[in-house]
Amino acid sequence: MIPIVDQGEAGINTEQTSSSSSSNLNYLDYALWVCYVSIVTSVIAGVIGLKIGTHSGSSSTITYALEVLTNLASSILVAWRFLAKGSEAEAESREKRASIGIGCAFAVIGCVSSGVAISGLIEHHELEYSTEIITFHLISCCVMFPLAAVEFHIAKVVKSSALYLDAINTVAVSMMSVGVLTVTWLEEWNENLWFTDEALTLVVSCILLVYAYNILFLSDHKWWVAKFWNGSEESRGLLDMANPPTAVI
Repeated sequence: MIPIVDQGEAGINTEQTSSSSSSNLNYLDYALWVCYVSIVTSVIAGVIGLKIGTHSGSSSTITYALEVLTNLASSILVAWRFLAKGSEAEAESREKRASIGIGCAFAVIGCVSSGVAISGLIEHHELEYSTEIITFHLISCCVMFPLAAVEFHIAKVVKSSALYLDAINTVAVSMMSVGVLTVTWLEEWNENLWFTDEALTLVVSCILLVYAYNILFLSDHKWWVAKFWNGSEESRGLLDMANPPTAVI
């Protein structure tokens, strides 16, 4: 018996499919634009953060600035991924290369930040209290937390592991600001807590290194060979974006 299809119902289903496809295309455009916003924000925050950090001698603010520059690099990689105009295979290839690139950036910044913190502990460096630090990091929290929320939402919709990792990076930047505000107030309250600035930097560095390890060595990608970077490696997913993890560590 040949099934009878209700034309009205079929029309509705076709319209819903078309609407869903159009919505996904819109979100791909949104993903690209949020990358552009992240790039501009990261450049501004990174330059100002480095200036304030070096002037005040705050290891955590310097680490914040370096983390922001990492966020800049990751946003550029994600933008490059969403600029793919070729086949779905090309988009997937760029997705995994961008994700591994972000993992490499995590590893580099984790090592550099650890060195900065250890140097501060050895030299017994005390943080110089500054209203500039407070104001800068308050503004950072107000900008970075909403940006991360938008990135997480779009990453979930378009199922992009690279954008999801970029959002994690933005959260790390936001939490650095919260941490810097906390240790600044602690050191102002009690001078014996001079080490909290470096301690925060070490904690963040360790978290970044653990994330880097998960991305680089648990993703089943042979990123150390040339064929991975020229896109000829067999496609394999990095993260299951249908059910993304709440934490990588």
